[in-house]
Amino acid sequence: MALYLLREGPVTNGAAVATLAVTALVHAVACLALLRAGLAVYLGRRAFPRAVVLVAVGVSVLAGAGVLLLVPGGYRPGLEAPAVLGLHILLAYTLAAFTPLLTLWSLVAVALVAAAAFGLSDLLQAGDGRLAFESAVSAAFLWLVLLVVYRPSVWLVGVVWQLDDAQRTRARLAVAEERLRFARDLHDAVGGKLSAIAVKSELAAEFARRGKDTAAEQALEVRTIANEALADVREVVRGYRQVDLDAEIAGSRALLRAAGVQCRTIGEATELAPDVQAALGWVVRRARPTCCGTAMPRTARSRCGPDRSGSR
Repeated sequence: MALYLLREGPVTNGAAVATLAVTALVHAVACLALLRAGLAVYLGRRAFPRAVVLVAVGVSVLAGAGVLLLVPGGYRPGLEAPAVLGLHILLAYTLAAFTPLLTLWSLVAVALVAAAAFGLSDLLQAGDGRLAFESAVSAAFLWLVLLVVYRPSVWLVGVVWQLDDAQRTRARLAVAEERLRFARDLHDAVGGKLSAIAVKSELAAEFARRGKDTAAEQALEVRTIANEALADVREVVRGYRQVDLDAEIAGSRALLRAAGVQCRTIGEATELAPDVQAALGWVVRRARPTCCGTAMPRTARSRCGPDRSGSR
């Protein structure tokens, strides 16, 4: 707004130029703050920002008053007046800032009321009904076209933010699913034996209180079941630790794609020696939480096979 008024040359006083520039800057900052807060409200991330709205409205009113007072000639009927064009630009930016907070019909109503106010002002000042009608229609058409652009843009930003949240949620759920799988395997392996240990321990304690010799037999059975449970736990952990490079790459690729990362795999793991596959499988498994947590790259690439020297 300030650049337009300076370029068109209606403002020549140095103090007026500086005041308009500062006013335009403050108005832009207030509109950006309101737009940011409005997007957060639109996405359900914060409550209605009353303080930000009041500040933005106050700054807009002061900016409009500054245009009317500082631009020579002030408000004159018709769109060719610099002050009128400045007001139109000011209101356009203000409507853009309010777009996430208001419904489409509310924005249309505000635009029509403002256009009617411009037309009524021209009618009262010039007494020309045709000029007032043209001014109101032009203002309404300008702001309605801008609203047609503003509202879909807000909707698109909301869709992009929600898609990003969905991708992060899918990545977290994939990690949680892997943890639940291991917990389920561990429970299936030792859950029954731990229950048997509890029952046998109670029997051994009861027999010991009664002075029966079977208490020692029950204690030995408890030890046997505990050793079996320990062996089962080791077997589960051993199976978890036996990594398959192809399976690890496939799992990492699915997890990264769920997080929105583009993945590419070159070569086959079967070209590598078994010990090398096991070592690289651990590398892929350990790198997966980093990629899905702190790093979050845009693309990921893995290559399996011999290098140019022929080594594996």
